[in-house]
Amino acid sequence: MAEMSRELEVAPAVLRNWMRLVERGGTTAVAAGEDVVPASRVRELEQQVKQLQRLVGKQAMTIEILEAAREIEKKIPAGSKGQVGDGAPGGSGLPGASYGSGNRLSAVAASCREVLPESGGP
Repeated sequence: MAEMSRELEVAPAVLRNWMRLVERGGTTAVAAGEDVVPASRVRELEQQVKQLQRLVGKQAMTIEILEAAREIEKKIPAGSKGQVGDGAPGGSGLPGASYGSGNRLSAVAASCREVLPESGGP
């Protein structure tokens, strides 16, 4: 210990204190039944958690948009034609989408863009 102390230019008491702390930390981890994990692994896992949280947020927004689209779709008569909100017969009053035959899904999507705010993304 004395040789290491001189080599590192650290007081022997400091080295003994460090050794005690290392032993205590290992004993605490073993007593708790846990593994000692490197800090780099902890940071890696924290980053992964953040990525997964962002993904969950995006999926929640997608679900909200699809639910809004479903509600809008329920309100649109099956034979609707004309520009929505342009006063044409059959329009539902929602701005920004045209409904033609076979184009209902895009009309609902356009209505959702008008109703829901855009997200800034990550």
